[in-house]
Amino acid sequence: MFTRESIYRRIEKLAEKTPIEIKDVNVFYGKVKYLKPFVIATARIEEEDIVILVLKTREEIIGIGEGMLPNDKSKKDVLNDIVLIAKKLVGMRLDNAFSYYIRDIMEQGLYIKIPVSLAILDLIARANNKRFGELFGKVSKEKVFTDITIGIESIDETIKDVKKALDSGFQAIKLKVGKGGISEDLKRIEKVYSLLPEDAALRIDANQGWSLDDAKKVLKEIERRGLRIDIVEQPVPKNRIDWLGELTEISNIPIIADESARVSDDLSKLEGKVDGVNLKLWKAGDPIEVYYMGQKARRLGMIVMIGCAGETNIGITVDTYLASTIPVDFADLDSDLLEEGIVKAKVTKIRNSFRILPDRPGLAIELSDLLLEKFTRVYP
Repeated sequence: MFTRESIYRRIEKLAEKTPIEIKDVNVFYGKVKYLKPFVIATARIEEEDIVILVLKTREEIIGIGEGMLPNDKSKKDVLNDIVLIAKKLVGMRLDNAFSYYIRDIMEQGLYIKIPVSLAILDLIARANNKRFGELFGKVSKEKVFTDITIGIESIDETIKDVKKALDSGFQAIKLKVGKGGISEDLKRIEKVYSLLPEDAALRIDANQGWSLDDAKKVLKEIERRGLRIDIVEQPVPKNRIDWLGELTEISNIPIIADESARVSDDLSKLEGKVDGVNLKLWKAGDPIEVYYMGQKARRLGMIVMIGCAGETNIGITVDTYLASTIPVDFADLDSDLLEEGIVKAKVTKIRNSFRILPDRPGLAIELSDLLLEKFTRVYP
């Protein structure tokens, strides 16, 4: 039977095959600004606080992880906890480091788990001359089709951003709605739809911004106007699973749960209530849980989507590997395109709406690729 533990054992065996020690650990902190404020129904984001964790063995093999930090007073405490973990990792063998993560770190919060898990898994993959995705299974797609997201903004700004995306080769647009009333939402939806060529796709994400009645009105109006929409994501508040179920019953457009679907244990309450789920590293907590959740959702017959939060190209590379190995039906992997870069050239490149995976071991990101001048070393 396929379980989380079977994934752990697979990775643990690889770590045991390479009994090398972590010699150095470095922790860096910096801010990454969005190219323009990114607005959704529940938030306005202008920058992300980013931590980068770099592990290195005596053989000069590295592992790189990244994570975001909370934008409140707990930020300093989280960064201090990551530094304490970094100190403990020095001198550990790879198998012990992985066991330490599973035994102790997995119980920590997202801000701690994610950068630590990425760095350890990246190091295990590189030590075994495997690509990151091969830790979980077969890399089934070398390129993953993705949309690009347009945040909530004026119709004029929306038109400008959609035209720019189309000119850049994107063939799918994800439009954020759910703020300012459904009349405004419908205007933007219809206007964006009118701009798209016949072979382009439109996806809608309300981020919990509609009431049940509003969601019904929007879905009915979309159908009346003959608009072809791929999916509608999280139309109503995350705790209203009953509302999601009601919308799924009446909608010809697939209803996808996002905020309602954080971890694999959420799938049982969503089964039969939604058409699919959107997986995210920044909900699940580490790539292992994302992969397991994706496999479980597929076995339940759900549409499987993968999205992103504020990842740079480091995290997007992780997400793209997961999209390939699960594999997913839809991908929304664009956060690094909306931010200032922290790598000199994107390792997981974007071309005509496709994310192109690297062909080198691990995440294929080297220290020399990172723009570390943007960051402050906080350890050692």
